[in-house]
Amino acid sequence: MPYKANKFDTTLVDASVMAAESTCEGKVCSKKLLSSWSSPQTVVFLDRLEDIEMERLEKAKKDGKLAEEKAKFRDILKALNDECELSKSMNSEIIFRWYKVGIRCDMKEVFPGAVKFMTSQGRMKFVRPLYRLLYASEGKKLALDTFKAHRNIYHSIASKMLAKDLDLA
Repeated sequence: MPYKANKFDTTLVDASVMAAESTCEGKVCSKKLLSSWSSPQTVVFLDRLEDIEMERLEKAKKDGKLAEEKAKFRDILKALNDECELSKSMNSEIIFRWYKVGIRCDMKEVFPGAVKFMTSQGRMKFVRPLYRLLYASEGKKLALDTFKAHRNIYHSIASKMLAKDLDLA
């Protein structure tokens, strides 16, 4: 039997990817557009935003312009949040990705929300990446202080792994 490649409709994914790329070029995604999307579509948008951010920060690091690129991305994220209020999302998948992109560019406005999120539940899927990013950012002390104060709320395995991530073990 001959091989037949599946053809999938990528319309929704394409819209999210295009909106993320447009946002990174300074054309902020509208609240109306974002509110018309499903949660998975918003997740794709934020994932693509993070991919672009990582690419740009890596290039800027090589060029010795990391601080400037982080500042540019912070401005993009602030404008996006002013328009779409992503920081107010009640969806864990969305807020987790929002905190990741914010922490990565040292957007200190997201640090308190990220700490609240990390200490309100203990899913390693969310907690470990956020602690690692916070520890690698300007929030290193905050990550350490938060973990030390809340270590006992996490499962013992999570606690051990986080301690290793934070160079405490």
